[in-house]
Amino acid sequence: MCLLVLAYGVDPERKIVLAANRDELYARPSAALAVWPDEPDICAGRDLSQGGTWLGMTKRGRFAALTNFRRGPARTGARSRGDVVLDYLRSSLPPERYVAQLASYADQFGGFSVIAGDLEHEPYYFSNQGNVARRLTPGLYGLSNQWLDEPWPKVTRAKERIAALLASGPTTPEQLCDAMVDLDRPSDALLPDTGVGIEWERMLAPIFIAGEHYGTRAVTAVLIDGHSRALMYERSYGSGGRYLTDALCELPLSAAPGP
Repeated sequence: MCLLVLAYGVDPERKIVLAANRDELYARPSAALAVWPDEPDICAGRDLSQGGTWLGMTKRGRFAALTNFRRGPARTGARSRGDVVLDYLRSSLPPERYVAQLASYADQFGGFSVIAGDLEHEPYYFSNQGNVARRLTPGLYGLSNQWLDEPWPKVTRAKERIAALLASGPTTPEQLCDAMVDLDRPSDALLPDTGVGIEWERMLAPIFIAGEHYGTRAVTAVLIDGHSRALMYERSYGSGGRYLTDALCELPLSAAPGP
């Protein structure tokens, strides 16, 4: 996952509204959003090379989404960052306790940020770049490959588009995905310098990336009403931003308090 916008406690009808884009090499094998046959409590996409996921939720109302941190030292032999989300979905710990536990072994992974929540507790943000943890109060948040709410143009623009959509009335998952398919590229003067060079900064600058070998492979909307029902909707894309297919998971929720 490379860009997400989270509205927590903003929509009067839904506790959580999440819109997210996963950017990745098109050649990396992955499975589209679905209920996992071997773990039917989980609905998520799946990284077929390592087995983890970048975004998922459970029938207990647990959800998590992870982005890579573009700066920071590479770690040789690091664990797959997709395990961070999967470990949380499989856990029964409340977000605050999970984040505290994660901090003890977060150096096993390359740089990442994660947002994790459930039906009973406030969501938490955590990054292993300094083991920064933050409890999230109701509001609108944006996360890309840097700190939470870092004002990169794509983060600011995505937050504005989702905020306008929520302000216009009841929101559908299709509308959330439409808002995240935006190819606008800011001027070079507004681009961050994350050490990847200006050509890569330009390619990575839009909300939706439509490259030849690397780009936005999935656009996902998550809607959780807070007590009985959750919905995940995903559109898959190929090289050049070509639409491939979509998938839908509707989950009846059965909240189980954590320890």
